[in-house]
Amino acid sequence: MKKIVGLLLFILVNSSCSSEFKSINRKVSRIENEIAKKAEINQNLCFNCSPEINTLVYFTKIENQIKRINYKIDSNVNCKEYTKDFAIFLDNNVPILITEITTGICEYEMSGVNKKTNKFESFKQESKISNNVKIYINDWENFEITVIGGNKSDYNLETKEKYQKIINEVLRQGK
Repeated sequence: MKKIVGLLLFILVNSSCSSEFKSINRKVSRIENEIAKKAEINQNLCFNCSPEINTLVYFTKIENQIKRINYKIDSNVNCKEYTKDFAIFLDNNVPILITEITTGICEYEMSGVNKKTNKFESFKQESKISNNVKIYINDWENFEITVIGGNKSDYNLETKEKYQKIINEVLRQGK
């Protein structure tokens, strides 16, 4: 009996969470479909939207509302090839979903004791990076989020502030 009750609670919790994601996914799909259908919708460049990062920020307006903000980072100090694409989807000027797609080949220096020679050594190692993170925003004001494809602890209030600065500047220029 306990197993059945536990299973029912598990299903109930998962279905309520997934319906929340479905609602956000439907809103994002509508935005993407609207952008794809209307050829006259174009992306607008946001000037000086991210002064601490050397990147271009574009936003898309539909019916006088900003619906999507895109930007891309093309460099990282430790990487030969690196890109990080961001898309922020807005509903009534409030973020509902943030996607981050990161790819690259990065080089890291590692050090430790070589067991054969018993000497401290360091060497460089290359690794490929491929991440696709979706940040579902339950409450932007309190930064209550659900992270899919990444670690929730990597996204804190400092991360929110970086996104908020870009969003505020886009909203200011998009008027």
